[in-house]
Amino acid sequence: MALNQPIVGMAAAPSGSGYWLVAFDGGIFAFGDAPFAGSLAGCELRWVTGMQASPTGAGYWITSAEGRVAAFGDAHHHGWPFTTNTPPLAMAVLP
Repeated sequence: MALNQPIVGMAAAPSGSGYWLVAFDGGIFAFGDAPFAGSLAGCELRWVTGMQASPTGAGYWITSAEGRVAAFGDAHHHGWPFTTNTPPLAMAVLP
């Protein structure tokens, strides 16, 4: 498979039997039992910096260099936490 952009993040499914990869342009690639719940590929949110799985594994959050967070599946959207000139490089989810 040829990628349009490099992979910038990964999240493990809570089951331990799957994972997601996220590309710089917001494309999501799901493997094993990690379900595909959507992506940002082709959307206005760009320069993805990472991702995190929801506690159930039925969704995920994607972070952008602008400090925005997009939610998919059962991951709840809680708004844009901040805007920054320094891109966030990682995120964590509280159970």
